[in-house]
Amino acid sequence: VDSDWTNIEVINLPNVVNPLGLNLGLSSTGKITLIQLWREMNQSVEHLFAAHYQDEAGWSNGEIISSNVSSSLYITGIYFDDRGSAFVVRTSEQYLFNDIYVSRYQASNGWQSEVLIKQNAGDFPYPRFAVDKKSGNAIIAWNQVDEANTEIFASYFFPASGWSVAEKLFFDVTM
Repeated sequence: VDSDWTNIEVINLPNVVNPLGLNLGLSSTGKITLIQLWREMNQSVEHLFAAHYQDEAGWSNGEIISSNVSSSLYITGIYFDDRGSAFVVRTSEQYLFNDIYVSRYQASNGWQSEVLIKQNAGDFPYPRFAVDKKSGNAIIAWNQVDEANTEIFASYFFPASGWSVAEKLFFDVTM
């Protein structure tokens, strides 16, 4: 069998009590990046923590990437570009509606401040996300549904300017 696989290597995870997600990214140069997420109580406030692993450096210390998270936190995905940067997409239910957040790990600068993409984004807890691996550009899209309408919104990310304001892509009143 012709294969480029090397020997199996054990990668020790950080000491995590309540793991929420682990995802693997592989850059175009073959570098491995892992992101591990977990939640932890600290002085009666629940935080979302993250640690990243890279081939040469091993695991980073865990960092708070979101504070005061609700118990109805959903990690909808961890996405990577070819530069070793990553996006963590999550929702948090607030009074029957979901807020959408994105945290970004930039390979050269570490974790950036979490961004609230949309507050009260409806009851659809799983937005869709895509990243252009070469450019680092990204898009997040979600449904907002009420008793009579379905709307689809999107927000765009560009590394040089950050996140755009959400824009409506589709509106339907025929439900």
